[in-house]
Amino acid sequence: MELEEAERILDFATRDWPADWRGNFQDPTAEVERGTDFVALYLYVHRVRGCEPGVYRWDRSASRLAQLHRGNVERVAAFLSLEQTLAGNSCFTVSMIADLAKAAQVFGQSRLPVRVF
Repeated sequence: MELEEAERILDFATRDWPADWRGNFQDPTAEVERGTDFVALYLYVHRVRGCEPGVYRWDRSASRLAQLHRGNVERVAAFLSLEQTLAGNSCFTVSMIADLAKAAQVFGQSRLPVRVF
């Protein structure tokens, strides 16, 4: 896979969408408030031409990958993906990390009791 192909996939997958809590439901062209995205994409890159193996964060605003760690991360990706070997054998693997504190600020704390098993 080429770097441009991976970036095109990521750009398409992270495009804006209409939602009432994002402030763009009635007007899809409205500017979305900063902080309304709760999920960040982190990639374990293994086989992407033009991109060194390692861990990256997808910078949606710049439509580019920002490298966080260099090196072979195939085993780490497989382990973190419930030990699925596919995650280490792919061109790249994506982890979606949510900022739950930011989501709680927007939506408020849950009123339901928390059960610990």
